[in-house]
Amino acid sequence: MLTFILIFNFISAILVSMDNSPTKNSGTSGSLDTCKRIKSLRKLLKMSQKDFASSIGISQGHLCVIEKGSHLPSDTLIMAICHRFKANEAWILTGSGEPLGSSMPQCGIPVYSQLPDTYPDRPMSGEIIGYVSLPGLPENAFAFYQRGDYMAPTIQANDLMVFVPVESIDNEDIVLVKNKWDTWIVRRYRSTRNRSMFTADNTAYKEFEYDIGKQKLLARICAVFRHVNF
Repeated sequence: MLTFILIFNFISAILVSMDNSPTKNSGTSGSLDTCKRIKSLRKLLKMSQKDFASSIGISQGHLCVIEKGSHLPSDTLIMAICHRFKANEAWILTGSGEPLGSSMPQCGIPVYSQLPDTYPDRPMSGEIIGYVSLPGLPENAFAFYQRGDYMAPTIQANDLMVFVPVESIDNEDIVLVKNKWDTWIVRRYRSTRNRSMFTADNTAYKEFEYDIGKQKLLARICAVFRHVNF
């Protein structure tokens, strides 16, 4: 079974309806009031449209149509705003509470600064740099940033990878596995009748054979976020 990697690229072109009512597609949140509150938040932060849009990875034109109420913000965009500015998601969506929180809420799955080679055998609370709320993920899911270009172009350096712990994997899954040097790496699993291999999407890197007795499998990727900063 193929694993489809969902990459949210905030810089992608957005098609905006010319209808007078706001465009709402799957994955969008809020209402016209949500659009107004995003504009209010920007003004509270004393930021221009250009600077605010750039800081969350969208164009000024995209932000403009959102603030006018012509296009509702996506769930991912609201998440980016909340993480970038420590904004209160409840306030953005409903108007309840204060616009800005004093700190990031400790809810959702943890985002680690790095994954130690000793994981998951020792606690990692000291390396948590934030949290990401995603519906439907188990409590033991976790995320960290990609280092290097060995999974490019599918996963690029500094993409935020979300992992779900697994005991078995399917062909073409992108997984977190410990290699023969006892280091955690991300690779794509490919299986044929005769061999099971871990490969890098970047062909400059060598593949290696899966030896279940020597290599430890931890998790598979279920989502990848681009341009999400903590």
